[in-house]
Amino acid sequence: MILLNLPNVKSAMNSLLASESFDSFVVHEIQLTNDIGLTVKGNMKEYSTIRPIVFEAVKKRETPSSMRFILSLSPENIEKTVKSIGTDTDPALISGMYINIAYNNGVLNLTTGISYTTFMKDIVLEKEWDRLVPIFLSKQGIEFNME
Repeated sequence: MILLNLPNVKSAMNSLLASESFDSFVVHEIQLTNDIGLTVKGNMKEYSTIRPIVFEAVKKRETPSSMRFILSLSPENIEKTVKSIGTDTDPALISGMYINIAYNNGVLNLTTGISYTTFMKDIVLEKEWDRLVPIFLSKQGIEFNME
């Protein structure tokens, strides 16, 4: 697991809410907190289908005081990623390869993580996921600092 600070909040949120940058992910949960709270339970729905709703909710009001996005690679992309890494990990044992994006008090952070259905001693996949996420962010033009 790594923690990345996304210093250019406006640009990063634009990539998250108004572009297709994260459309290859599925949604586990999105929470927006302001005068009216909004929670979206994604149940593995594609982010591309939920993004316009979240964008409209944020656009119509002042900036939420806090936001949290829990996104994962789709099962198909988990399988592709595991194969590309060349690890012996069975993709069926992976519950999710996550990015958690949290906005609080004007600060935007991203953390990575992997959830398994069983205990795993091998951490090769976690290390590789921690290496791949910054590459993904760079390709999307999203600035970040390692914390």
